[in-house]
Amino acid sequence: MNINANAKKCLAACEKSLRENEYNTRKIKGVDCSYSDVETVILYAQTIQRNGTYEGELMRPHGAVEDILRAYNLLPN
Repeated sequence: MNINANAKKCLAACEKSLRENEYNTRKIKGVDCSYSDVETVILYAQTIQRNGTYEGELMRPHGAVEDILRAYNLLPN
């Protein structure tokens, strides 16, 4: 599957998570994350979808953000 399709799936899961659970922590692909983590994942996924990578625009992700992006195969190996 290509990176744009993975980014699209990630965005859909994140947007659904934000709609359904506004205040509490949530799980995306088995990763516990906060509202702000999900918003950050959306930023990374949109950047990856637009440019094919986040590198050169955003810093390397850490923590839950990194785990979610890795679960959707959006990070370079």
